This record gives sequence, C-alpha cells and structure tokens, in this order.
Amino acid sequence: MYIKDIIESSKSGNRPVNGTYVLSKYELKSFRGKPGNYIQCELVDKSGSVRGMIWDRVESIQRQIKKGMVVDVSGESTRYNDAPQIIISLINESSNYDISNFLPSLTPEKKDHLFQVITNLMSTIDGEIYKHIWNICLISERISTKFKECPGGIGDVHHSYLGGLIEHTLSVIGICNYLSMTETPEPLDRDLTLTGALIHDIGKIESYNWSIALEMSDAGRLLHHTTIGYGIFKDIARDINLSEKDPTFLKLAHIIISHHENEGHREAMFPEAHAISKADALDAQLIHSLEFIKNPENKVEGSNWTSFCKLTNRYYYKGS
Repeated sequence: MYIKDIIESSKSGNRPVNGTYVLSKYELKSFRGKPGNYIQCELVDKSGSVRGMIWDRVESIQRQIKKGMVVDVSGESTRYNDAPQIIISLINESSNYDISNFLPSLTPEKKDHLFQVITNLMSTIDGEIYKHIWNICLISERISTKFKECPGGIGDVHHSYLGGLIEHTLSVIGICNYLSMTETPEPLDRDLTLTGALIHDIGKIESYNWSIALEMSDAGRLLHHTTIGYGIFKDIARDINLSEKDPTFLKLAHIIISHHENEGHREAMFPEAHAISKADALDAQLIHSLEFIKNPENKVEGSNWTSFCKLTNRYYYKGS
C-alpha cells in the first residue's frame, strides 16, 4: 500500500494500513498532560511521506528501530488537524523488500535520454577550457554517475526524484541557450553561459543521499549546495590547470555561488550570471507549482484553488 493511497483514503475515514516503508526519522516525545512517552516518526516510499504515531510499547520499540531502516508497518490511517497520519500498532524491520518502492525516480530510459541530450550539446561548445569542464562532468565516472542519478531537490521542492538534477539542468541549459541566441546590445558569451548552467547545481551530488531514502547529507545541511559546488569546481579547475585567478574560473565560480536568486552568497554581477539565476528560478518555480497542484493532498474539495503552499506563500489556481 503506497503512501499516496493512504493519504487519499484517509479523507474518507479511518482505514487499515499494511505496508513496507523507510523510517526516515523518528523522535521520542513526552506526553504533556500525563506521564509517559510516545514516538512520532516519518514513513516514506516513492509516492510520498506521512507521519506515524506510536502510542504503545514505546520503550521496547525504540530499542528496535533506527533512522533509515526499512520497516513493515501495520496500523490505521487517520487525520489530525486535517493532516494524514498512521497510528502504528506493529512495526518491525523488514527482511524482504524492493528498493525501487522507496525512491521516486524518472525511468532509466528517461534518465538516459536526458543525459544523452546534454552530452550531445558538448560538441557545440567551442572553447577548450569549457570543453574540458563538460568532459569531466559528463564523461568521467567520478562525477557523471552521481550527476545522472542525483535528485534535484529533497522534500517539498522541485525535481525531488532520482534523475531530477539532470532534468533541471537540461531545462536551465535550454533556457540559457535560447537567451544566448537572442539579439541584445551585447550577446551573451554562449560557452560561459551554457557551461555555467551545466555546473550551477553540481554541488547537489554531494549535498544529498539517496541509498534508501532521499535526504540531505551532513555536508548539504552544514554547507549548502552552492558552497559544495564551488569546492567541486575548484577540483575540476585543478584537474585542467585552470588558475583560480583566471577570469574564466572567477566567472564560473561566481555563477555557482550567485545562482540562488535573493538567497545566494552573492547577487549575480554580470549578464551571464543573471541569465542562469533567472533560468534556475523559472524552472524551479514552474516545476514546483505543477507538482503542488498535481499532489492530491493539496486539493480542496469544491474549490478551484489548492490549499496554501507554505514554501511559496500562496494558493495556486487549479481551474474548475
């Protein structure tokens, strides 16, 4: 029983639950008005996540479970403050499961196609320095394998599934490629713009873990993917003998640390960096809004509007 089905069925009343999920986190809490403890946890599969509550045998269960464990769960779906949750009666470590049930992902064929489209673009890059960067990112196993599989985000953000990073990166490259061909007072440097688009989110390959569940790595939480991306780019530059004082290095490094509009370490300070920052925000916001509207949990019966999105501070119009 997938979590998305539990969430949907909980709207019609309490329902029995039996399934296998990843225990992505849990916390021992104390009751406010009486002695004793309970466990609040989060259960995850590829269709979503839901809160779990354990009221009985708490101390015994706590000794048996750990974060990241795959567990067999029995219980009942309910709603609390209009949010779905599972009241868990039985929870045990699972010994028989299919890992593909827990990780939302593009199909292997889709990931291969997206990666090949980006790889084909490498032949349109003229500058040797830029070609070397593309080659390391897309051909060398050190980066390319993670680049192809990495999610674009974690949780309630854009492209939060395996292959999401390469999908988002291709979208940003496509927008920037179009902008580089438009007539402006001074044309954008296409090599710089497309290479910056290629590596703008490269830090995400070390910011996320995706072995069983999609989650932030310790480095991702502590440093942010822009900082990690700068470090990865420094390693690439060292491999191709690109000096950190070289203008090309400085511009590409600036693109990485400034691409998060209004929340980066620096605001974009030249046209190519502006183009990538805007393209990144456009694709991220567009995909997030589409995914939010599509999510059944955000539907409001009898309304043309979704529930309120805390991430973007707005309701979305979904039509009649």
